[in-house]
Amino acid sequence: MRLSCPNCAAIYELSEDRLTPGGSHVQCSECHTRWFARPPALAAPPSPSP
Repeated sequence: MRLSCPNCAAIYELSEDRLTPGGSHVQCSECHTRWFARPPALAAPPSPSP
């Protein structure tokens, strides 16, 4: 997954398994801003046909 620092817009590639299911605090190595990052939502299963 790709993360972007909300302060300086630095871009980071991060494996989704590095975040807990509810999200994790991360820190930018460029400007040292800390923020809470959430994993991308899982796609909803298709609804059953009537």
